[in-house]
Amino acid sequence: MSVVLKFGGTSLLNASAFKNVGNIIKNTSSPLVILSAINGVTDQLERLFSFSNKDCAMKKQVATIYLKHAEIMDGLMINSEMQQKIKTLLDNKLDMKTGLLNHVIRYPNHKETQYIKENIMATGEQISCIIMNHYLKEQGVATTIVEGDKIFMCDHIINPYPQDISVQKIKRYINPIINKGIVPLITGYYGRDKHENIVTFGKNGSDLTATFIADALGINLVQIYKVEVNKLQTKWEEGYVGVVDEMGNTIPEILFDEALTIAQTGRNVLSYSMLRPLINNKNLVVEIKNTLHPELAGTKIIRKL
Repeated sequence: MSVVLKFGGTSLLNASAFKNVGNIIKNTSSPLVILSAINGVTDQLERLFSFSNKDCAMKKQVATIYLKHAEIMDGLMINSEMQQKIKTLLDNKLDMKTGLLNHVIRYPNHKETQYIKENIMATGEQISCIIMNHYLKEQGVATTIVEGDKIFMCDHIINPYPQDISVQKIKRYINPIINKGIVPLITGYYGRDKHENIVTFGKNGSDLTATFIADALGINLVQIYKVEVNKLQTKWEEGYVGVVDEMGNTIPEILFDEALTIAQTGRNVLSYSMLRPLINNKNLVVEIKNTLHPELAGTKIIRKL
């Protein structure tokens, strides 16, 4: 039986984190994997749009994004050819003179610029999948990358929830992959509109990717892996396991309606977009788990006891 695994950005903090996630994937039977951007990258990409062309802070921010990925690739001993491929992808998006970011700088108020920003915002998920794909292949795992814009169709930026046609696209694209015993590594967070523009799903968009795909393929279990990091976002803390009560103890099971209430409080552990595919699917169970302790059960979100 297949299971959808989703790893948030805090699970992809550094090279050791990638290895840890890789081990979880290798030890899971028939996984479909959704990856977020490396911890902090999506926020860093979004902040680029608030800098002026003359602001040296933009250059520093771009350099930080390059360095973060380079350090992880070095830690995983990824070869120079693959590192150059990823650098080229970053150049195409973030080079301030020749990349997509140049258009944002020169034409900040153009209608087209908003779609270019969306394209840039998808960069983190794309690179996470490239890095993990290379690492797992080196470990002898058969994997392939599935870009979100190949399987998700959306109306437009204002209403980026996947259209119903996405269900058929997911089935046609992903079923042949899992039937061959290959692990799909799926970029969370984005799809495309009818004009082939990349459209992001917004905050917690990768969680939505996971539950939507599970619902489309009739998979009854989604495991959302998260982990706490320190205030400086530089190292892991042991953190909570699943959804916890006021004493920090894990709540083993939560009903769907209760989960919706928690999501409306704005807590990062749950989101309405992630829960939305469960509204009409009473068989789909979502588990919130701690990446550092995958053996622990965490919290199950279910429709009925």
